[in-house]
Amino acid sequence: MSRFKKASSIIKAYNRFSDIVSTIEEYFITILTLAFGLILIYNLALRALKIQGLIWNEEFSRYMLVITTLIGCSIAVKNKGHMVMDTLVTALPIRIGHVLRAIGYLICSVLYLYLGIYAYKWTGKLIAMNRKSESINIPLWPVWVFVTYAILTMGWRYFVQMLKSINAASRGEKIISEQEAQIAASLEEEAARKKAIADKQGGNVK
Repeated sequence: MSRFKKASSIIKAYNRFSDIVSTIEEYFITILTLAFGLILIYNLALRALKIQGLIWNEEFSRYMLVITTLIGCSIAVKNKGHMVMDTLVTALPIRIGHVLRAIGYLICSVLYLYLGIYAYKWTGKLIAMNRKSESINIPLWPVWVFVTYAILTMGWRYFVQMLKSINAASRGEKIISEQEAQIAASLEEEAARKKAIADKQGGNVK
């Protein structure tokens, strides 16, 4: 029983840590996207006034697009936000469906972890070669740090999803589609938000 409680507390601690990391990532890509939009509008305004635009705008925008897309993809893995074809999985017997889903997650995990290791090695080579961007003339390796982080976290999050699928298979939990899971999660979040508001209002009345 004590082992079960210990494992449960570790899982809860990991989930809290994972939620904090996801929140930081979401703020980061939001700020980066906002910066991208402001730079684009500023550059368009300069061109409208027939003033030469920022020469580094295109390259900088390309880097921001790659970084935000990859980090966003990693967040989507955690939240099961990617579009999937799960008709076969939901049609199969419960445990077989979970196992099949776990195999798919494992393949994705291995692939992205391998790519992450490759990206990490490539980042080291960029540092050693002191490669710089063409227009901004700054080192390229910071961009690849974010790329490496995003790819590795994707691999790790796919691995976590695999473990969850194996756990669900052992418990014989009902298989629902990714879209149904998102709807259920949204409803739970909305219910928790309403409960928090009600508790706060009740505390104010007291």
